[in-house]
Amino acid sequence: MTHYPRGPIVIAAGGTGGHLFPGQALAQELRRRGRKIVLMTDERVQRFDRLFPEADFYAIPSATPSGKGLAGLVR
Repeated sequence: MTHYPRGPIVIAAGGTGGHLFPGQALAQELRRRGRKIVLMTDERVQRFDRLFPEADFYAIPSATPSGKGLAGLVR
């Protein structure tokens, strides 16, 4: 059997609920199993920080390619 180091698990998710809620469910289960969680996301996560009470946060500057979102790319 191979043994892997038990370092923190990094979850990377965008700063909206649709990306964070699945990450939150995963983080909750991993914490239940005794793992440390690191969340990498953008600045928008501040409004959802209560979902990850024991995680270390790292905010990464991000933006859509055009600055207008998907609709701006289609036009």
